[in-house]
Amino acid sequence: METRRTWETAGKAAGAVFSTWPLSAATNRSFRELLQPEGGPKVDFSSPRGEPALTPAGGASWRIFSSPLSLFVGGVAAVIMEFADARVAYGVWEHSDFRRDPLARMQRTGLAAMVTVYAAKSVAENLIGHVVRRHDAVRGRTPGGEPYHANDDTLLTWVQVTASYGFVTAYDRFVSQLSQDERDAAYAEAAPGARLYGVQAPPRNTEEIEAVFARMGPVLKPNPVIGEFLEVIRSPRAVPAVMRPLQGRLVNAAVSILPPWLQDRLGLAKQGRLSALDRRLIAFAASSAAQISVDAHPAVQACRRLGLQDRCYLKG
Repeated sequence: METRRTWETAGKAAGAVFSTWPLSAATNRSFRELLQPEGGPKVDFSSPRGEPALTPAGGASWRIFSSPLSLFVGGVAAVIMEFADARVAYGVWEHSDFRRDPLARMQRTGLAAMVTVYAAKSVAENLIGHVVRRHDAVRGRTPGGEPYHANDDTLLTWVQVTASYGFVTAYDRFVSQLSQDERDAAYAEAAPGARLYGVQAPPRNTEEIEAVFARMGPVLKPNPVIGEFLEVIRSPRAVPAVMRPLQGRLVNAAVSILPPWLQDRLGLAKQGRLSALDRRLIAFAASSAAQISVDAHPAVQACRRLGLQDRCYLKG
């Protein structure tokens, strides 16, 4: 624990220094291009003035979503877990451009996550409504003959649970330890957005998250899509250039936060073994990234929208 705190402290100090360097301008530009690239959807997190988000300002979710590297780790972990259900795996793989353009797909997914946490409620409702309408056309059968529909409540709940678990666990493991109350708060704060996506009874605490894992356990198994996804996500075209030096380690970190029983079942336990050096390196990088003040970050813009610049909790 002391080693972990040492790396958290070092990361915070590094982030504070980086924020004062000329690099901060480049960081702002890179972050803006990553989240809202040219030709992609645009969201103004700074308006309408005074309108609250779906999640409480300065709450657990605002803290957890402030760290771009832990979001990547948590997002990759979430996709692996989602794809362990073949219905989700083939629903995504056969009805999206993930294989052809993984970076663009991840950018859209990342933007949707940021909107759910930081955007004004009306903006989030409009975007989520658009996603739900698109998902209604996603239907088919797996190679094993199982029918799937993207707006099925069971599949929506599983996607919601894996995303929440992935983001919360990655932040807790690699940025800053969360208390049980903070983890439960993050799960509860995700519920309004989940309902807009169509989840009828979104889990609101750790106990309910674990109950969904137990319920889904019997249907989770290896399939070819998981291997193909891991191959794609390790390729240079899946991440921006600035992340490539750490890319392999970040993917392994994602595997490492899967529940151990699921790592074993999917044959990924070896990939999930991080060396002490890798853990320290990822913790340092993730903690540092969480401390850099980036004007383009949706949380900063949301704070301006709400007039909370002096209280905005962006730090890890």
